Amino acid sequence: MAGAASMVCLVLRALDVAAWLMSMGPLFMILRMMKSRPKVRAISNESDTPRTRAGYSDLTCSPFPEDNVFTLFDLHQYVVKRYADRPCLGTRAFLGKADKGDPAKGQRFPPEIFGETSWITYSEFADKVKAFGSALRDLGMVSHPDVDDFEKVHAPCTFTIYENTCADWMIASHGCFSQSLVCTTVYATLGIDAVIAAVNECGSTTLLCNRMNVKALADKAGEMPTLKNIIYTEDKVAPKDRLNKLKHDRVKVFSMDEIIEMGKNQPRESVAPTPNSMAVIMYTSGSTGKPKGVLITHKALLAMVAGLVHHFLPHIKPGREVYAAFLPLAHILELAAENSQLAIGAALGYCDPRTLTNSGSEPLGALEEFKPTLMAAVPKIWDIIKKGAEAKAKAAGGLKAALFSYAVKTKVAAMKWGISTPLFDLLVFSKIKKITGGRLKIAISGGGPIDEEVQSFCSAAICPIIQGYGLTETCGGGTVQFIGDTRVGVVGMPLSSLQVKLIDARTEDNTEYIMDSNGVPYRTTDVLNANGEPCLGRGEVLIGGNVVTSGYYKMPKETKEAYLPGGYFATGDIGEWTPDGSLKIVDRKKNLVKLKGGEYVAIEHMEMKFNNSVFVDALAGGILVYAGGDVDRSVAYVQVNKGELEKWARSEGIDLPYQQLINDARARKVVFDSLAAEGKKGGLGDLEKLFNVTLLDGQMGQGPDAWTPQNGGLTATNKLQRRTAIKLIGQERFEKGKVDARQDWMRNLK
Repeated sequence: MAGAASMVCLVLRALDVAAWLMSMGPLFMILRMMKSRPKVRAISNESDTPRTRAGYSDLTCSPFPEDNVFTLFDLHQYVVKRYADRPCLGTRAFLGKADKGDPAKGQRFPPEIFGETSWITYSEFADKVKAFGSALRDLGMVSHPDVDDFEKVHAPCTFTIYENTCADWMIASHGCFSQSLVCTTVYATLGIDAVIAAVNECGSTTLLCNRMNVKALADKAGEMPTLKNIIYTEDKVAPKDRLNKLKHDRVKVFSMDEIIEMGKNQPRESVAPTPNSMAVIMYTSGSTGKPKGVLITHKALLAMVAGLVHHFLPHIKPGREVYAAFLPLAHILELAAENSQLAIGAALGYCDPRTLTNSGSEPLGALEEFKPTLMAAVPKIWDIIKKGAEAKAKAAGGLKAALFSYAVKTKVAAMKWGISTPLFDLLVFSKIKKITGGRLKIAISGGGPIDEEVQSFCSAAICPIIQGYGLTETCGGGTVQFIGDTRVGVVGMPLSSLQVKLIDARTEDNTEYIMDSNGVPYRTTDVLNANGEPCLGRGEVLIGGNVVTSGYYKMPKETKEAYLPGGYFATGDIGEWTPDGSLKIVDRKKNLVKLKGGEYVAIEHMEMKFNNSVFVDALAGGILVYAGGDVDRSVAYVQVNKGELEKWARSEGIDLPYQQLINDARARKVVFDSLAAEGKKGGLGDLEKLFNVTLLDGQMGQGPDAWTPQNGGLTATNKLQRRTAIKLIGQERFEKGKVDARQDWMRNLK
């Protein structure tokens, strides 16, 4: 069977090459090679010089400066005139949930059921925005004063949004902008306590939430002295649950429809913000302590929009694109992306990650319903798409599975040379493309690093997946790969509205250099990276320019630490310049690390709590927590206390040599449970729970696995040197520690 499959694959490959030749593939390949690509300009010849996008004499601040678009309110007015009759916001009618799922469709849980999609045009969007803003004024909110220091403002000008991504979210935010009000966004996963903190810190009088959260928030009104009004949406609320009008004795409660009607009955003139007016206070999704409120002006967010529009404009058709809107709007990636889509007159189809495909949605998945041409997603979404496609191919078995695997490998290799695969596209990839609706032409992955294999697969099977890099503090702005860049592990070139520079990477206390896996400092003068490949310098990434936000709300110490003189934000990431001026992110300086789903975990804080376990051998280096874009949850590698582990083994009647003991599932489980208990005691949250533990033989610094200053696992001041410690663990064991995060070993315990 294997020989027959190989023969079929080779025959199809020959036919595929013939089809490429007959369809003038070589000519198109040459034309693509001749097409100009974005270039990067170095400001000076110094090794730490800032770099920016070539072709722009100044950093851009607007996508349409010739039309006097300098705030988000200006942008709104511009697009509603230009695209008045075009569809703007689309919402599928939610009808409820099915009683059970259909395994044949991959439905492990009851799917959500949807009816027809309703669209509002840009003109109708404008009417709702004006009405919403007018109603907020009727509720007592006032335009924020034109002052240099927003923290000195005490007027009721902040509006809190605590809702998942939906059309009403965008209507509410632009309604605020139309009256120079400020949106305070709270990440949906942060919970009601985070809402209370945001409302109290900002002095919000009014908030937006889902109908399902009204009672819980209203019951807590006593803890939010300034809160007077709650406006609720009906997003993802079934018709049977919409019958009664909500009310509460502690606050005034309004439906979205009531607010729109109120504003239409008493319309007010708009109050135009200035570029320096505050637009958004975005609370980060940090996992420990108090979330930071990032101060975002109209100028900063519009500059990000400008950078994205300039980057993608050569590859899109204004007024004709469709965008799948499902990432959290309280996340800067989605907020910047959706406003950029408005700037080009795109139709935004609203959905959520659980109902993108028919594994969670009936009668169609959202992507099949909206058939987007553009899409942004976090790495986890692309990983799910890849695994889903592979699972279907594997289930088909035999020749189909072999053909699928061969087609993917062939196209990944062909893409590196700019060669298309017309026959494989028709026979294999056309079916996979249907997962995303069949029309997707450009997709961006952000919110964390995407696995190289996942990026290659999705780019081959669906459409070009390009990486972007940025932070909330820079409005998501930083770098984006150019269309046609098939490299993996590269996050692209600076956008036109900002500049990026590297500085020698030093520890937080500035006492030591940060080393790569070879024990070599990251320096801007480097000409080779850790793999011996050419580079144009390495170091900590700083981002400057129009996209840089105004600091953290009421957190002067943290603002001073991260926002540097000269208008730069210190990202805490370690990067390197490739020879063509693209950026790679190769390491991290800060202890906040993003997981695959985009959530943050503070690994050093976790290590500090877990180190309290009696099973952790501090003298051998302690514990290393790993988190990153390739795992859903954190895993740990523990220098285990030999005495304590053997003591436990004796109490359980387990008689094994020590090398066998540290690999025994029962021993791993007792250490795992101890770490979990210490984490709970230390106040770690659900995101900070470990999914796996690997035990190492450190033996108080004398064992074969120990981390010490001598072998580079620890710094001279006994701080964990992550890159070297991972190298000492060994690649095979390190990777197994991540793979085993499925906890199969734990489930098999008796």
